[in-house]
Amino acid sequence: MRVGTLVVGRRTRRQRRAANKAERRLLHKISEEQRENKRQQKEMEDALWEGETLPAEGESGDRMGRSVIPAYVSTTRITSNKARVQYPFLAPAGRGGEGVLIGNDKFARGPFCFDPFVDYRKGLLSNTNMAVIGTIGTGKSSLMKCMALRDLVFGRRTFVPGDPKGEWDGVVQAVGGAVITLGGASGARLNPLDAGRRPSRDREEGRPVNDEQWRIMVDNQRLDLLEALISTLMKKDLLQAEKAALRVALEAASARHGGSPIIPTVTEEVFNPSTPVETLEGFRDREDLMNVGREVGFALQELTRGKLRGLFDGPSTVGFDPSAPMMSINLKNFTQGSQAMSLIMACTGSWFEASLRGDDLGQRNVVYEEAHELMAFPQLLERMRSSFKLVRAWGLRNIIALHRISDLDAVGSLGSKQRAVAEGLLSDTSTRVVYRQESDQLENTQRVLGLSDSSLEAVKNLAIGSGLWQVGKLAYLVAHRRTEWEKVMTDTDERLGKR
Repeated sequence: MRVGTLVVGRRTRRQRRAANKAERRLLHKISEEQRENKRQQKEMEDALWEGETLPAEGESGDRMGRSVIPAYVSTTRITSNKARVQYPFLAPAGRGGEGVLIGNDKFARGPFCFDPFVDYRKGLLSNTNMAVIGTIGTGKSSLMKCMALRDLVFGRRTFVPGDPKGEWDGVVQAVGGAVITLGGASGARLNPLDAGRRPSRDREEGRPVNDEQWRIMVDNQRLDLLEALISTLMKKDLLQAEKAALRVALEAASARHGGSPIIPTVTEEVFNPSTPVETLEGFRDREDLMNVGREVGFALQELTRGKLRGLFDGPSTVGFDPSAPMMSINLKNFTQGSQAMSLIMACTGSWFEASLRGDDLGQRNVVYEEAHELMAFPQLLERMRSSFKLVRAWGLRNIIALHRISDLDAVGSLGSKQRAVAEGLLSDTSTRVVYRQESDQLENTQRVLGLSDSSLEAVKNLAIGSGLWQVGKLAYLVAHRRTEWEKVMTDTDERLGKR
């Protein structure tokens, strides 16, 4: 920087020396001021980082931060019921230690244990059914497998009617369970019309089940399954006349096989009835019965001569083992997302449900993996929902696994009857576990599950393995914890590599 004079014209030598001297003094003064400003600025920045030092005796008055005089604050006494409403997730009600240890309660900073049967007896749940919702890789399958393994300590068995990916094989075999593989070179066959186990007593009234009650129970089970399968294949609801024709054919097939009908015989009876004309239910003659049941017969042929040939077209070649700690049906030989897969899962589910009937097997779990496979077919979903009503009668806990709530869109538009059936399936689950959802799924998830804004905000930021548990009217954030052995048994990302 140079400071010059404003004087113009000729100057003497003395004047020039005086001007240069004045210029140097001014330059020195400006430099000193700049250095002082920098020093003060640095001191202010250092003070911001270090903070102010309080005197040893502390400050007094409104700014009191540390004082020899005790400080007093106003307090309010409220119950924990009010606190958990005013401060969601900050004052959760403790669950205690009853049931299976799942992991850590992320807000209570303690263990999280869960037993739906205990909660049902306490009146906290209206049923023991459970839904686990989460996209691929969030920890949904690991949770269900760990619950099944840990439930064995409580004497509860687990059954998986349909395992589309074969992921349960290792877990089931590790505990000495039985795996049934359908398709491929297995040669195994199931008869979905098997009668199943006969319960000793009617759970509703506690009276012994007589032969007539047992026959009606089995007939209704078979008709429900066949009507659901045929309606799905025909892509429409059956007419009353078609239902009557199917009922006549089923009764004739049952009589021909000594009470154990098979689907090919039912199909034969539809196309070529052997029932005497005088016993027909409202049909003019045998030809009228054949004409009414013609489309029904063609639909039944899909189960015996189409893509499902060899699976359900004869007596069962495998049996249900009620003493097995776990059982699963491996369906990895079939294409996921196809109609055939949905029909297979409906048949295997019915076969398991019939075999699990009765209260002498103790409490048990039925896991419906990839339940979204059934979402596109309301008739199959309605049959599945009706089976959920039996949980209290037979001591069951049904667990359904879904990827996202938008899977319900495959059933029908919002407000439609079909959509109501699908959402009704979720309404029959008193416990919901929600893992991380994509951002475009959050609004739909909140609407269907009735999540609060606080719960929705928590779902947005969930880490892998952590889920929002809705247990009745209470909500918890839970981090699922696994042992090293459980990690090996339940990991499903091996083919993609460890994360």
